[in-house]
Amino acid sequence: MKRIIPFLLFSILYNVCFAQFQGVLHYDCTLKNQVLMDVYLTPEKVRIEAKIVPLNNGIANVSAAKDQHIIIFDLANKKEIKLIPDMKMASISGYTEILMDSVAKLTEKDISVQNAGSEKVGNFSCDHFIITIRASRKDLWITKDLGISGLYVGSEFLYYAAGGLVYQLLTAAGASGIVVKSQNGTLKTELTSYEKKEIPANMFQIPSNYQTIDRSTMMHGKN
Repeated sequence: MKRIIPFLLFSILYNVCFAQFQGVLHYDCTLKNQVLMDVYLTPEKVRIEAKIVPLNNGIANVSAAKDQHIIIFDLANKKEIKLIPDMKMASISGYTEILMDSVAKLTEKDISVQNAGSEKVGNFSCDHFIITIRASRKDLWITKDLGISGLYVGSEFLYYAAGGLVYQLLTAAGASGIVVKSQNGTLKTELTSYEKKEIPANMFQIPSNYQTIDRSTMMHGKN
């Protein structure tokens, strides 16, 4: 961890020159099914809405689309909130990514991030980053054209949030901005469109009629 601190300090100063992206990012991730993701971004909060659309012979069956649980990231407090509408329940925990890294006993030594250079993806100027976690490789193309953000979309249901180890290592390698494209094996995710706008604060709040289970407090109490 010590070796990434100087790079992080440099990146923080470098990022001051770039404005935070605020608005909505729309992603399409298609393999056996089509996964559509809407990512609502502010400097301190992120809301992700996703739906799975079945494909019949390559044609999207929109009428059979299924909404997934809404995920809210509280970047300032490193908390992840899952909203479950059919149960009117909200589950609060630490980042799933950090919890999974802990279970897998991942450390900085298990993860490498390589900047493979600049590439053009559509109309965006990007840096291509190769993430290797043990034997698993993931590729991200990140642009500064839209501003910077506290969360990178890795692929369907895979997110690297500020405070997580992969996010820190990406920052140390010079990453900063918005993911335009990612590839995880044969699974590709692409940014299809975006909207720069203010996001209402209530988009990141737990509905008043929801029951809340704070697992982060429960876990803290066990330590």
